Amino acid sequence: APPLRVALRAYRPPRLAHVVLQAGAPAFVAAAGLRGPVTACAGPWRGSGDWWDTAWSREEWDVSLVGGGVFRLFFDRLREAWFLEGEID
Repeated sequence: APPLRVALRAYRPPRLAHVVLQAGAPAFVAAAGLRGPVTACAGPWRGSGDWWDTAWSREEWDVSLVGGGVFRLFFDRLREAWFLEGEID
């Protein structure tokens, strides 16, 4: 069998999202064209830096939703806002 391949279909720009947390992890996600409870999640993966003069700091999560689909979310710790970065397929 051919090897399994996973790709992130990135949204440009990332979509602003509303995320409800439960025990520190995403439990519900709402963004343009997407809404639903989280059935499973992995994360957070934390990253930060100050590449050339643009500081960034974020926590990334991969979540699957009740209606289907797996998505990458991130919390921008500098802007204190959630974003939907893309769909994983």
